[in-house]
Amino acid sequence: MSFPNPNHFAAALIDWFKYNRRELPWRDQPTPYAVWISEVMLQQTTVATVVPRFVRWMTRFPSVEALADATEEEVLREWEGLGYYARARNLRKAAIRIIRDFGGEIPHRTEDLRKLPGVGRYTAAAIASIAFQQPVPAIDANVRRILRRICGVNPLPVPDLEEFLLQAIEISRPEVGGEALMELGQVICLPANPKCDVCPLFAICRSAEEGVSRNQPVAKAIRRRTEVAVVSVGDGFLALLPPSPDGLFAGLYRLPTITLESGADPLEEARKAFKDLPAAGFIGLPKVVHHFTQNAVTLFPVIISGDGRSRCEGMVEAPLDRASDYPMPSAHRRILDLAGDVIAEISGGRGVAKA
Repeated sequence: MSFPNPNHFAAALIDWFKYNRRELPWRDQPTPYAVWISEVMLQQTTVATVVPRFVRWMTRFPSVEALADATEEEVLREWEGLGYYARARNLRKAAIRIIRDFGGEIPHRTEDLRKLPGVGRYTAAAIASIAFQQPVPAIDANVRRILRRICGVNPLPVPDLEEFLLQAIEISRPEVGGEALMELGQVICLPANPKCDVCPLFAICRSAEEGVSRNQPVAKAIRRRTEVAVVSVGDGFLALLPPSPDGLFAGLYRLPTITLESGADPLEEARKAFKDLPAAGFIGLPKVVHHFTQNAVTLFPVIISGDGRSRCEGMVEAPLDRASDYPMPSAHRRILDLAGDVIAEISGGRGVAKA
């Protein structure tokens, strides 16, 4: 196994980045706070999704102090739709710790950055290199994939990979070299169907030379389930499950759901669960499909009017005109938006205010 000449590698990469660098809001304001927020948002989330949410976040929480002063519910509500909500909770916890332990200044050393909740090895390295120009290689799946293909070897020993990247970083500015490599993995050296014909590293890539696209990821099985989402409305209130302290949706309010077996009718299952209510009080809506990690959940919304909410034990009664203030999974928010006109009709004009 042999790595390419670090001089050739760095020169080709930086020259490409100079002319192909995307305009992104966190690059317009590369403060340590902006870099930190963007790096956390970009975990498991596409750039296209993050861009508008980053701008909105920076307006709502423009500083570490503003984030530390916010309640968890306010932070989760602003994060809604980005998924992996533990990231938002950790951002707030980390902001509080930055105020307490670092005088309100985001630390520049990777060992201190990694003391912050939600900041792992890669994120710490990315912040240190981009925001503080530290010569630290930020190695994520994109970087490993690029070097695997260039060297034609899988797996690559991490110490060897780090040593090579350190040599390349010394040739270029750390913040530029790190961002350029990340960008190449996001737009050119893709997991599937890489754009080898426009890759600046084509001439030194072993996989391109051999005409193969090495190390394609193995598709993971998708876990699928189907549920009825109960939109229970009565007396100006909406029934919501209260937040759980942990788990995937910790801190989020949710619509109560009923597991739906294959082939079962959503309206009939809702009527069985709320059998004391008249059949006319059930209104079905088009399905909503929600994808997260390796899961695909198909939700069939059913609106229940009258006193259906009293049959949902342990529910929180959310006032209809304030329901948009309650942080909840994006799929449940979409259902409420979908149900808005019907809710307003059965509630005498009192609908759910849109977020």
